[in-house]
Amino acid sequence: MEKSGACHIYRHTMATLMFENGADIRVIQAILGHAKLDTTQVYTRVALAHLLKVHGATHPAEKKDES
Repeated sequence: MEKSGACHIYRHTMATLMFENGADIRVIQAILGHAKLDTTQVYTRVALAHLLKVHGATHPAEKKDES
């Protein structure tokens, strides 16, 4: 059975991973061919969860005293 929307899933994954790895949102917008930045900003919400997770795991203020 084929999944409908497989191309969309690929595009969504690519855009999210690019954003998480530091790509500028305008570059992602151009690659995806979105006329409006609002459309591309959907991918930033997914990446925000990842950023919060990384922040919590690595920021000095979030680290508990291990001594």
